[in-house]
Amino acid sequence: MEGRIDNLEAEITIMKTTLEGHLSVIEAQKVHLIDQLNKEFTSCKLQMYEIVQQARQEFGAVRTELQNVYGQTADAVQELAKRIDTLEKKGPSGMKGYLPLKSMVPKEFKDQTNDWRQWQDDILDYLDNVNAGMRGILKLVEMEKRSRGRGLGGAE
Repeated sequence: MEGRIDNLEAEITIMKTTLEGHLSVIEAQKVHLIDQLNKEFTSCKLQMYEIVQQARQEFGAVRTELQNVYGQTADAVQELAKRIDTLEKKGPSGMKGYLPLKSMVPKEFKDQTNDWRQWQDDILDYLDNVNAGMRGILKLVEMEKRSRGRGLGGAE
């Protein structure tokens, strides 16, 4: 039996030696793998950094271009507003608008009580366009007369 125990001890020693060899190979492979992963990670990190830098440059260029376009647009809108204002002031009696004055003349009132309010509004619009602020003045006069008991266009 002692021979058998000696054989088992020898086998265990050989197995330990073999296991230690395998563990050292595994450890070496582990170190090699970690080194490779670190190199790959560093390479990817550098590539990502370059991509981010390029994106920042492109974004900066786009931002600058947009700011330029915005400034040009704002200037163009201001210029257009000035030109429109100038064109509007050239109209008859300084009137603003695009319709000729004769196109705005209200229809003749034909003593139809149903048409009175619309005709009155048309007249007030016409007078206000010919002389800005006239509608407001006439409304004040109407209110004043009503407060005294007499209205515009009504029985006095």
